[in-house]
Amino acid sequence: MLKLKKLKKYVALGLSCLIAINTTTVTFAQNSTSNQEYESANNEVSNNVIINNSGVIINGTYYSIAEFESLLDHTILISETGNSSARIAAIGAGIPKRLRKKNGDVNLGKFKNKVKGKTSYKEEGGWAIDKDTAGHGGRKWKLKDKKGNRIASLGKNGEVLGK
Repeated sequence: MLKLKKLKKYVALGLSCLIAINTTTVTFAQNSTSNQEYESANNEVSNNVIINNSGVIINGTYYSIAEFESLLDHTILISETGNSSARIAAIGAGIPKRLRKKNGDVNLGKFKNKVKGKTSYKEEGGWAIDKDTAGHGGRKWKLKDKKGNRIASLGKNGEVLGK
C-alpha cells in the first residue's frame, strides 16, 4: 500500500512538471498584415502567440478579431501562476456557465433551495453546495453535481479553491 502511495505521488509530481513546461508561451508582436507570413512562422515554432491588425495566431491556429473576442468571453481569470492555478482553471471549466460569474467564481446566489435536515442548498438545475465543516484552506462550500459527485471546493464568495 505504501509503494502505491509513493507511486501516485511521483506520477502527480511528474504530471505537474509536464503541465508547467507545456504552459509556458512566447509572445511575438508583429506589425505586418500578411496572414501567410504568420502561418509559415507558426509552422516553424510551437507554443507562440502572434498578434497583428487582422487577428491572432495561437500555436498555429488563426483567429479573426471577432473569433478571438468570442474566446475571451469564455475565459477564466487566473490571478496567480503555478500548477495549482491550472488545476483550478480546469475544475472551473467543468462547472456550468449558468452557475459562474464573469470572473469564473461560482454564483452562490443561485443556490436558493435549502435541503431539509442538511446544511445544503440546491439550484434549479440540480447542482448543490454543502457547507464545508472542516474549513481547511479557506474552504467554505463543497460544490456537487446532479449525481452528488464533489466537483470543487469554494471560498466564502464562491471562488474555486480546488477539488
